[in-house]
Amino acid sequence: MAVTASPIFPQALVMGVQNIKNADASTLKTLITGGANGTKVVSVQATSTETASARVIALWLTRNAVSYLITSVNVPVNSGFDGTTATIDLMNITQNVGLPAAAGTTAFDGQTYIILQYNDTLQVSSTTTVTAGKEIDLVAMAWNY
Repeated sequence: MAVTASPIFPQALVMGVQNIKNADASTLKTLITGGANGTKVVSVQATSTETASARVIALWLTRNAVSYLITSVNVPVNSGFDGTTATIDLMNITQNVGLPAAAGTTAFDGQTYIILQYNDTLQVSSTTTVTAGKEIDLVAMAWNY
């Protein structure tokens, strides 16, 4: 009996959005949930309206109610907010040397990614409480298979 493999290609763009405010403290907040055939997360960007203190944002993979820390990244004050301070890539290759990266000669060469299984969640949290009236905004771009 011959076994036939049918490849599954990305089907639908998924954008996860979340914000972390003062009341959230260090609570884990869901950014994206893995789709039925899995999800490839290709970008997690953070911006900040903080003007007094930088914040460290943690990226977590949660599976079967157990959370696993992937990375923690410093998000400087006014990141992506004041027009001069850059938005922060939580999946940057410099701080995430263990993440797989796309290979090739396209614009995606070197782009890191995370594959989520069905029902995995990619979550975010702040290691310290965000200043009242300020927030950290996060946007994740992904593809469901």
